[in-house]
Amino acid sequence: MPWRELKPMDLKVMFIAEYLSEKHSFSRLCQDYQISRKTGYKWVERYELEGPSGLDERSRRRHNQTYVVPLVVRQAIIELRSVGETTPGPKKIQNDLMKRFPGQDPPSKTTIYNILKAADLITPRSSRQRVAVYPKPLRKAETPNQLFSADYKGQFLTGAGVWCYPLTIMDHASRFLLACESMANTNLKETQQTFERVFREYGMPERIRTDNGVPFASTGRAGLSQLSIWWLRLGIIPERIEPGRPDQNGRHERMHRTLKSTFPNRRQLLGRLSKNTLIDLCSTTIMSEGMKRSGRKHLLHATCRQSGSTQRSCRKWDMLAILSVTWLTVVESSIEVACAFTWVTCSGIRTLEWS
Repeated sequence: MPWRELKPMDLKVMFIAEYLSEKHSFSRLCQDYQISRKTGYKWVERYELEGPSGLDERSRRRHNQTYVVPLVVRQAIIELRSVGETTPGPKKIQNDLMKRFPGQDPPSKTTIYNILKAADLITPRSSRQRVAVYPKPLRKAETPNQLFSADYKGQFLTGAGVWCYPLTIMDHASRFLLACESMANTNLKETQQTFERVFREYGMPERIRTDNGVPFASTGRAGLSQLSIWWLRLGIIPERIEPGRPDQNGRHERMHRTLKSTFPNRRQLLGRLSKNTLIDLCSTTIMSEGMKRSGRKHLLHATCRQSGSTQRSCRKWDMLAILSVTWLTVVESSIEVACAFTWVTCSGIRTLEWS
């Protein structure tokens, strides 16, 4: 037998019936129905005046409407909605109404929105599904293998034009970097293989702390993803920080900062090669963001003379060098890195790689 669902009207009738039976005090009766005594007296008064019909829901609209939008203004709002190359919103329509009716106060932006919505001129936006917030507070780790933290260090475009997603895994207590893998994407299979290798080599932790991104979390029930469900089956509790709060995983973010500082920046890498070497190798224009305009023009002329192209065509392809860094392996404290330069030349795209 299914459970019977009680509607508000049914509860009101039951309340009046128990009130007429006089079995309990009025305070006890209101407490049982989880209403205030003021609300209880209101229902009793309406029942005594109008009978059972007095218990029906009533409109909560104001008895006196002090301001009503004139029909001319309503028509102007609907007309202004379709004026212009772009669809104006309530704010722009309000400004246009002030110009069209200078001696009259315009309706509020909320009123304009309600008028547009009643005229079916508002396209409802699809609600964005968000990851469920982790309900429990985050705890610190005192000993190794109590808590692992994992994250992707952004994304980088390599010299070959392929995106690189470095996956980093760190022990929270010792701050030991367990893995730093160059991933081609953030799918489940490659990420799971990396965690399997870490678990076999260092053991399994009690908890793993991540952010709310893919593949660590999803918009499903309780924010669980296939990876976090796999952790639960292994006896590992997945923890997630709050959205927009990377400071809750501050140790891991600080490790990312240290890891990034070990790589030379674009200016340092450009300093390794002389100007003549760059011209002889690729006949291109490589400019730094901090270079002055005079030096930029001088190097541009030298490059065009070397390649036999006109200055106008070279200026068309004058672009900044793109530095792409790929993490290959991490062995204890030493990091092997491969770097590549990609730039646009007057004759095409050239790539110079070294490791």
